[in-house]
Amino acid sequence: MSNIHLKHSVLWTSLSETQKQHGVNPATLGAMEYDINESALSSSTLDQLRSFFMGSKAAMSDVDFRSESAKLLEATDPSLKPIQEIAQKAIGIQLSENACGSYSLDFEGEGFGRPYREYKAKFGNVYNKLIDENNAFLMHPARHSELIDYLKREFPNTKQSIAIKRLAERLITFRCFGEHGLKVSEQKRTVKETEIALQKAKNQSSALAKLRPRSIKKAHMLKKTDLDCIKDDYCKKHVLLAYQRLASRNQLHILNLPEHELYQYHCGSNECTHPELETLAKNYYERSMLGYNYSMVVKHLISLKTSDLKQLKQDCLAKEIENQTWRLDHKKRSLKDAQKKLQNQLMQLKTKQNHFCEGDFSFLSDPFTIRMLSNAYKAITELDTWSFFDTEPPEDSGYMFWSHPTLLKIGNELSVDDHSRATMAFTMRWMQMIHNKGWAVIVREMLLNNDENAGMLNKVYEVSYG
Repeated sequence: MSNIHLKHSVLWTSLSETQKQHGVNPATLGAMEYDINESALSSSTLDQLRSFFMGSKAAMSDVDFRSESAKLLEATDPSLKPIQEIAQKAIGIQLSENACGSYSLDFEGEGFGRPYREYKAKFGNVYNKLIDENNAFLMHPARHSELIDYLKREFPNTKQSIAIKRLAERLITFRCFGEHGLKVSEQKRTVKETEIALQKAKNQSSALAKLRPRSIKKAHMLKKTDLDCIKDDYCKKHVLLAYQRLASRNQLHILNLPEHELYQYHCGSNECTHPELETLAKNYYERSMLGYNYSMVVKHLISLKTSDLKQLKQDCLAKEIENQTWRLDHKKRSLKDAQKKLQNQLMQLKTKQNHFCEGDFSFLSDPFTIRMLSNAYKAITELDTWSFFDTEPPEDSGYMFWSHPTLLKIGNELSVDDHSRATMAFTMRWMQMIHNKGWAVIVREMLLNNDENAGMLNKVYEVSYG
């Protein structure tokens, strides 16, 4: 992420032509205000916006681009919808139609991987809110229904009932088993979904094999809906255009040529394209925001060389089966790895006291707490301010509202954790306990608690993930 911090908004009209063509840095993108409305969006402006977003994406990491684009994607101004659609395609994700408040509860992925930074941040907001409000007890397997009731009050949109139930499951899993437990849960879900999708494609393929060919009688009557087996809408549109063009010129016979004679991609602009497809390929790339390879259009055209829509669908299903088979194998291997890491984490519950060196908080199960306490312990040690905890904070302020210079000094070292007043107070109370009782006593007390919880956690693990 760029270290540049912009205090003021950056207007679209204030950008230079070079910036509009090649994009801007992450900080500028996050501060952008698009002072153009829908009625002012000419075709040239839309082309500029496409170039701008693709240039910005190329100039930064995917994580930064997604994060800095979030402000635009969450805007509710109707005039920004065309711009949002362009940014949405550049990001490569779909906007949630059922977002509640500032959170999008929909989530596809494996635990909290880098491509899902937005959900991770929003999940963290909900999790931390429960901690700050002293409602962490709700994230216990026995409190599942109470947690759902709490989330329904937080997100009062009945259409989100499935997403709220899933969010509750994730919060409980994360609280009990940490990141590895959540990954196991998510991987098991995606494995099951992939198995269902794979079986569905196989069933469709078997049923299709029994049907008669479905011939295209007249090319000009071919509709976009006839090509619904092609999932990508942009590719579908250009398959239709290409087929109709070739048919109108009596050039469908060229589709009998080997694929590499029709089109061959050579890294960038050095494509080898059949003369009858050159204009179509050029138009495809000029209109494509994401630079999709034209070879997919050609593959689908070859499937239509006999003017049989059944053959196209069979080929699409074969590709779908191939992709889902690969995905299922990948997910199963990832699940096995996640299960191993979770089992290792559960084994830590029985680890002996002297295993944990001073400052090693891995005997705790909550990754957020481990990170906060570890950073605080390190900062206080480096600043040599442990004696600060000899003094109890004022009763009317506590650590939450105390403006003591040493506390502010410690807080400055912990800016990376983005503390709220509540989490800062929680962290300082932990440091105070360590200072007053000693590291060994604190670890021993926590391990005793772990021994008490181990039976429940292992039982939940066996039922849910075994």
